[in-house]
Amino acid sequence: MAHAEQALESTAARLSDVHSTYNTIRKPWPEARAILEATHSNPEQELLVHADLMDKVPGHNNATYGPVLKEDQLLWVEFLEIAPTPIIAAHRAAISSCTVLAMIIRQFCARHGRTVLARSSASTRPGYLSSASLSTAPPPPSSALKDASIPTNFPPIAGLAAETAASLTQPPRVIHRSYRRQIARARSTSNLGSVLANRYNPDALVVSPPSIQDVTLASLLANQTHLGHHTSLWNAANSSYIFGVREGIHIISLDITYAYLKRAAKVVEEVARRGGVILFVGTRKGQADIVVRAAKRGGAYHIYSRWVPGTLSNGQQLLGRCAVKVVNILDQELPEYRESLSKNRHQVVKPDLVVVLNPMENEVCLHECGSYGIPTIGVIDTDANPAHVTYPIPANDDSLRSIALIAGVLSRSAQEGQRRRKETAVSEGKATYDMGGVKRTLSALEDAIGLGDVASQKAGGEKDDKEETSERVA
Repeated sequence: MAHAEQALESTAARLSDVHSTYNTIRKPWPEARAILEATHSNPEQELLVHADLMDKVPGHNNATYGPVLKEDQLLWVEFLEIAPTPIIAAHRAAISSCTVLAMIIRQFCARHGRTVLARSSASTRPGYLSSASLSTAPPPPSSALKDASIPTNFPPIAGLAAETAASLTQPPRVIHRSYRRQIARARSTSNLGSVLANRYNPDALVVSPPSIQDVTLASLLANQTHLGHHTSLWNAANSSYIFGVREGIHIISLDITYAYLKRAAKVVEEVARRGGVILFVGTRKGQADIVVRAAKRGGAYHIYSRWVPGTLSNGQQLLGRCAVKVVNILDQELPEYRESLSKNRHQVVKPDLVVVLNPMENEVCLHECGSYGIPTIGVIDTDANPAHVTYPIPANDDSLRSIALIAGVLSRSAQEGQRRRKETAVSEGKATYDMGGVKRTLSALEDAIGLGDVASQKAGGEKDDKEETSERVA
């Protein structure tokens, strides 16, 4: 502490010397020379130049500047002439003392600054929470807003629109240059790299399946139709469909799969061309979308939840209240039968062909179809019995890709059969199926609801009128 007091006292003494020196420097040189002659015995020897404390500042008539302390501040003052050596020495001493003083102040602020800031924040916090800071009085009116003049001369809207259109039609050169550069870069790099033509899309088989003409052995292999079950689960009736064994799994022959799939597609197409009712059944998890899209594409019907036992054997009780409509050869509804069918006295329509995508879980469905003589098409894996279906397709029934491919191919065949049927109906004006059964069904429906008696009475009355007219003419 004593050392600091001594340093401050010596600094104050040096500052007083610097103040007097500064006053001497700022005076004109003749007056300063007289002062120097009065205070120094040989002033000519004291006129020495120290380049480390003097500096030539350009732009100020090459005036000479030097550091001087005035009122405890370090300033750069203009020397009218070259300063004597004692003055320069005083400058150097003042600068060194200022450095010591700055170090003392810096250490003091570093030690006690946090305490001062904490006290100041603690003193201002209650004022922030006081009610005076929560006042909602309106602010005092400002006279600047009253005196501000509002411009009233705006450019016309038409001129702005014209300028905007001109700027859009004439883009700057930078845009043209960037555009041309991008086009040139695209042309130079267009033949680089590779193009993936055959990319795998998991929904392609469901949304846009191939036809039987587009199916190849490679596509069957890619969609895992050749993978069977473990050798311990095989059915001996499938021995003619198995190509071999690999790592304990039976491999289905793709040649046989393609041949049986082509035969099943031909059956579906002919049934659709003759106006038959086709039913798609797939009750496994993940097959709902496949079954619905296949039925919608081929103009068929679908079941994706579960097969209710008795759907065919007891269909009048289970499906007697379902809606039925009568259509013509172009699938246009006949409204005159709508009222008669609304009384729920019609016979249940049975399908003409049933496509089962998972025969292992639908044995009841296959049994009912066999009891009523309805042909069936089923995907037969190595653990299923091919004797339960009429037209088996040896393939993997556990893979959704395999099921999507087979169902898509069959739906494309049904779509082609529907197209051929409608084309024949439009060109020839007749149905592609026997109308005798349809007429018998409609007559039975009319007899059941009492319309047949009314029609026969009308026909008998017209016959009597004709006989009376012929007798009168004779």
